[in-house]
Amino acid sequence: MEFRHQLPALTIALTALIGTSGCSEPTERYSDLTEDATSEKPLPDAIHDHDLDPESVRWVGEHEDSELWLGLGANVGGTCLVVYPDDDRWVTGCSTGDEVSVSNGDGWDYRVRPDSAELPEGAIQVSYNVFVTRG
Repeated sequence: MEFRHQLPALTIALTALIGTSGCSEPTERYSDLTEDATSEKPLPDAIHDHDLDPESVRWVGEHEDSELWLGLGANVGGTCLVVYPDDDRWVTGCSTGDEVSVSNGDGWDYRVRPDSAELPEGAIQVSYNVFVTRG
């Protein structure tokens, strides 16, 4: 094959690679979602009816009496974070972007960041992808 025929093929291959690199699945961008789903802390019954894919939900830790789960949205897609201090004050936030941010009024902001992102100054890391900052 002559070089002039190889150049268009190379250009097409590079364009396809660049075009798909930003469209990776959430499980590819968040290590917490690739962990084994077995946990001693299943999602509380109060949250089971919420718009979460139950197979994707992972308990990722706790911070100041709030349990934290990370999963995928069942209908809306994207990544979802559950902040659960108790049956009455739990909140869930979902985002199809790179970062999820949730606050339940306790003075802390709970955030999810992809594997490639840096932690903000002063952040408390709860799991590989979940961290907390003062609200």
